[in-house]
Amino acid sequence: MTDCIATPHSQRENATLRTLVEEITEIIKFMTCMNRSYRKSELAQLADVSYSTFYRYLKSRRKKLSKLGCKLKAQTLRGEALDFVCRDYNITLPPEDPEPPKKHVKFW
Repeated sequence: MTDCIATPHSQRENATLRTLVEEITEIIKFMTCMNRSYRKSELAQLADVSYSTFYRYLKSRRKKLSKLGCKLKAQTLRGEALDFVCRDYNITLPPEDPEPPKKHVKFW
C-alpha cells in the first residue's frame, strides 16, 4: 500500500520535469504556428531583408527545401519547410491573432 503514497520529487526529477514541460510548450507553439502558411515576402519582412536577398538564401537551400516538399517557385511556405527556414534564418514568427476575423455585417 505504500506504493500509492505520493513522495516528494528529488531536485533532479524536478529539473527533468521542468525540461519536459518546456519541450512540450515549445512543441505546442510549433504546432500552432505550423497551421498557418506565410508568403515569402512576409518572411523576408520578418527577417528584415529584401525579397531578392531572401530569395537568394532560399535558392542556396534548394535541395533541402525540395526534400521537404517545397518548390523554389512556390509563393508560400508551410509545415516543415517553414520550420526549417525559420530555424535556419533565425526568424521569429509573430503569435497568431486569438480573435477570429470580423464577419461582414449587412445593413438593410
